Amino acid sequence: MLKNHFSLSKRHKKKLSICFVDIDRLKSVNDSFGHVEEY
Repeated sequence: MLKNHFSLSKRHKKKLSICFVDIDRLKSVNDSFGHVEEY
């Protein structure tokens, strides 16, 4: 996925920003907000 975005950015001569975030106790946040329910 990231490789595709690099290619698109280069092809269209656009800037690409990447942000890495390290969140303490991510499991509790993910359990509350991060799971998508499929029907």
